Amino acid sequence: AVLAFHHDRAHSTFAMHQALTGPPKEFSPATALAGTVGTDGRGRIARADANGGLCVWITADGKSFEPGPSALASGTCCTGVCIRGNILASTYSTGEIRIHDAQTGAMRA
Repeated sequence: AVLAFHHDRAHSTFAMHQALTGPPKEFSPATALAGTVGTDGRGRIARADANGGLCVWITADGKSFEPGPSALASGTCCTGVCIRGNILASTYSTGEIRIHDAQTGAMRA
């Protein structure tokens, strides 16, 4: 699970808001997290794991997240993830870079 927090305007007080669950049981420990607001105005949080799996959570109302697209593990450690607009980029321990559509999970490159 990934924990989402709220904070006050001064960033001095944080409170847990929601535990994000939903990726397949095969997902291993998280290695990277990233967040953005998509071109459709919906917030997204992306999670990568040690076996190469990716999962995106989406919020339409800014208050609660729902599981979005995911990519099953490739067996190679995902060392970094970046989500910008509707593009999800991931890097792997082999040096490979993959580009996915953050709305559908489809691989673009």
